[in-house]
Amino acid sequence: MEPSRSSTRADSRVRGMLPSLRSARGRLRRSRSRLAASGPAGGAGDLRLDRVTALHYDIPHQVSRDPAVRGTTPGSNFLVTITADRGGRLVEGTGECLPEHAYAGDGDEGGDAAWAFVRAASRLLYRRTLTFRDRSEALTAVRGVMAELGRLAVDHTGTGQHDRPLRGTLFGIEVALLDTAARALDLQVSELLGSRREQVGISGSRIPFGGTPDDAAERAIRQRRYPVTRLQGSGVVEQDWTLLETVSRANRSADTDRPIWLELREPLDATGAAGFVDGVTARMISGELPASVLIQGLLQADQLAALPGLQRRADEALLQAPHGPDLDLRVVAGERVEDASDLELLNAHGGCRALTIRPDRVGGLLATVELADAALAADPGIHIGIAGVTGASDVSAWALHNLARSLPRMDYLTIPPRTSAEVRITDPPVRFHARGSNILAPQGSPGLGAAPVLATLEPYVERSFDANGQGGLEVARQPTTSGGRIDAVHATRERLDRLTVEELERQLEPRLLATADDDHRARVRSLLRVTEPRHLTHAMVRRLERNDMSLPSGLSFRSLMLEQSEARRLGVFRPGWLLDNKAKAYAFVDEVGVRRPRCDRVARPFAAIEPAAPMVIKPVRSTGSKGTYLVYSPDHIIHLRDGMELSSWDAMAEHAFRLMSHEHRPVPDRWMTEELILEDSATRRTATDLKFYAFYGNVLLIRESRRVSGGKQGVRYWTRDNEPARTGVTRGEHLDEARGTNPEQLELVESLSREIPVPFMRIDMLRGEDGLVLGEFTPRPGAFELFDETWDRRMAESWVLAEGRIIDDVLGGKDFAAFAKATR
Repeated sequence: MEPSRSSTRADSRVRGMLPSLRSARGRLRRSRSRLAASGPAGGAGDLRLDRVTALHYDIPHQVSRDPAVRGTTPGSNFLVTITADRGGRLVEGTGECLPEHAYAGDGDEGGDAAWAFVRAASRLLYRRTLTFRDRSEALTAVRGVMAELGRLAVDHTGTGQHDRPLRGTLFGIEVALLDTAARALDLQVSELLGSRREQVGISGSRIPFGGTPDDAAERAIRQRRYPVTRLQGSGVVEQDWTLLETVSRANRSADTDRPIWLELREPLDATGAAGFVDGVTARMISGELPASVLIQGLLQADQLAALPGLQRRADEALLQAPHGPDLDLRVVAGERVEDASDLELLNAHGGCRALTIRPDRVGGLLATVELADAALAADPGIHIGIAGVTGASDVSAWALHNLARSLPRMDYLTIPPRTSAEVRITDPPVRFHARGSNILAPQGSPGLGAAPVLATLEPYVERSFDANGQGGLEVARQPTTSGGRIDAVHATRERLDRLTVEELERQLEPRLLATADDDHRARVRSLLRVTEPRHLTHAMVRRLERNDMSLPSGLSFRSLMLEQSEARRLGVFRPGWLLDNKAKAYAFVDEVGVRRPRCDRVARPFAAIEPAAPMVIKPVRSTGSKGTYLVYSPDHIIHLRDGMELSSWDAMAEHAFRLMSHEHRPVPDRWMTEELILEDSATRRTATDLKFYAFYGNVLLIRESRRVSGGKQGVRYWTRDNEPARTGVTRGEHLDEARGTNPEQLELVESLSREIPVPFMRIDMLRGEDGLVLGEFTPRPGAFELFDETWDRRMAESWVLAEGRIIDDVLGGKDFAAFAKATR
C-alpha cells in the first residue's frame, strides 16, 4: 500500500514522538530500501510479516445522547499494524482491538492483561510467513494463525470465567491480518471474505431512553434517512407500550410507517415479558403499531433459552388475526449469542426470527460469517444484523462495513459514521454517500479502504510496542513539561473514570443484579467504595435504590467542607464563620452562659499589651494555635503551636513580630489577652484540649489532645459513648493519659451547638480545674481530608440529619436570638 501525500505530510509532523510511533510510513520506506537490496522474501505466494506494532490510545467520545448519561469518556483501544512483504511489494494492514472485560473476556478492566496479550501475540506474528495464492488460501492461512492465537489467549489467561478469552483483543488482530492479506491480493476485505453486495446502508440510529414519548417521536420524525425507527425502552411495560404507540403515530403523520425496533434498557421477568409481547401483538392487530416490530432485551442474558417461547407466543397470536400473515413481530436474540453453542441452545428450544451479532464479542469477522451461515442454515428466514461497540474508531467501522457487504444476509446494520469521537483517525473517514441518505459511501481502495493518520492519533497514545528486535520494545508516554504532566494527570483521571463507569455498567447490569448472590453484592459494594457521584447515571442510582445499596461518597464530609469554601468564595453568607472571630465568639457564649477565659475583649496591637502573668496572648484570628502564647511567668512562655519555649517577654515579642511580617499568610497585628486555663494549678498543668465535632445538637466525635514530652502533640479520638475511635487520622503521638469525656460535658456542648444555626461546628473546649471552658469555634477543621471513608461518610450523614433538625426548628419558630445578638 503506497502512502498518500496527505499521510506523508502528516507523518512528517509525527517525527520525534515515541520511538515506535515514528512514521510507520517511514519504516515502510526504509524496509523497501532494505528489501530492494536483499531481494524478495520467500516464494511468490509468501507473505512475510516484517513488523508488528501496537498502540494503546484513549480517544474521548460522546458516551450517549441520553440526557441521563451525557458527557465524554476515553475509548481505550489498541491499534495493531502489520507491515508485510509479498515478493518485494510491501503492504500494511491495521486492526483495532476493543478490549471489553465483562463480555469478551479481555481480562482486567484496566486493560493491562489485554495489552500484555497484544505484546505476546505481536511477538508470535513477527517474522511469521503466510503462504497463499488466492482468497480461499488466504482465509485458510488467517484462520490457522487465529487458531494459534486463540490457544495462546487461553494459555495467557489461564482458567477463568471465559472459555474463549480475549475476544475483543483477538478481533483487532484478525482485522489487521485480513487487511494485510487483502491488500496483498489487491482485494477489499469484503471481497476477501466473499462479497455478497456492493453497498450497505445504516438501518437506524437508536433514540436513547430519556425524556418523554413525544420527545422520542420528534426525533423519530427527524430520522428520515433510516428505514427503521430504533428505540430504547425503559423496561417498564406500560411506559414502553405508550412509547411505541406515540412513535408509531408520529411516523404515520410524517408518511413514514416504518418498522420499529425496541431495545429494552431493563429486562423483564418471564411473566412480564410474556405480558409485554401480548400487549405489542394486540396493538399490532388493532393497527396501533406498524406491521413490523422487533423487540430486543426482553429477558436476562442467562434466559436465552426462554426467548423462543416468546417468539412462538407472538407468532401464534398474530396468525390468529384476520390479517395476521401481514404482521411480523420478531424477538431479537441479542448480543449474547456469541458462538455456535449459544445458537444451538437457542435453536434447540425453537429459535428466534432475528439475530444481532457483535463481531468483537464472537471473536472476529470470520467467526461472525460462520455464525451467520449457521443461523441461516437452521432458519433461512431469520433476519441478521451487526452491532458495533461504543468507543470504536473509524478503523473498526470500516472493518464492520466490509463485513456487512460479505455476510450471507444483512438486514440490520447499526454502525454509522463515528461522529461521536473527538477526532476521526482514518483517511478517508467513514461517510454517508449523500446528504440525507442512509447508504454508506463506496470504498475506493483495497483492504479496509482506509489507513490511520498517525499525526491525528499521536496526542492520544498512552503506550506503544514494536515487536521488531530482541523481545520487542515498549515505550510509555513520558511527560517532559509541567503542562505535559498536567495533561497526563487529566488523561489518567479520564481513563480511571472510564474504567469505573464501564465496570459500574457491568456490575449494575439489571440481569446480574436480579440474580445477585452475596459475593456479587460484595463486589458491587467494593466497587462503590471507589466510585464518585459523577460516575453514576440516573439509571444506576435507581438500580442501587432498588437493591438497597448506596454510594459511600454520595455523602462526604470532605466534599461538604469544600462546598462551604466555594460558597464563601462566591460571597454566599455562611453564619458559622462569624464565630471564627474570637470577640464575637466570646460575646456569643456570654449570651448563652457558657464559661470562657476571662478577658477584656479588646483587640489591640501586640506592642500595646502590658506584661503580666499568668495569661494567654492570642491573635484575634489565626489557625492551628499559631501566635498563641501561654505566659506562665515572665521567663516561662510557650508558643502553643510548636511547643517552643521562650525565656523572656522580649523573645516572645520578637517571635510575634516575625509571625506578623511573614510573607505567607501573616498574623494580623490585633491581639487579645485572656485567662490561662489550667487543669492543675499546683503543677502548672495546662488544660487538655477537647475538640467536639458537633452537628447541631449532636456530638459525633471528640478529639482529645495535649502537648507531651518533646513538644509533640499527643492525640486520641473518642466516640460520644467514650469509646476509642479509629478515624484514620494518624497525626500526633498516641495520648496514653487520655480519659475522654463524660455525659455532663456532652450535654453542655450539645446545648451550645443547638444555639448555632449551622449543621456543623467543631467546638473546641479546654478541660480546666472547674469544668469545660470555651477555647474557640472552628467552622472548618484542619486535616478534614484525613478521616477515613467510614468517618467521612458518618460525619456527612450527621451533617445532613442536622440540616433537617435546623429546618424543623426554624419552621417551628426558633430565632437563634443569642447568636444574632452576638454576631450582628
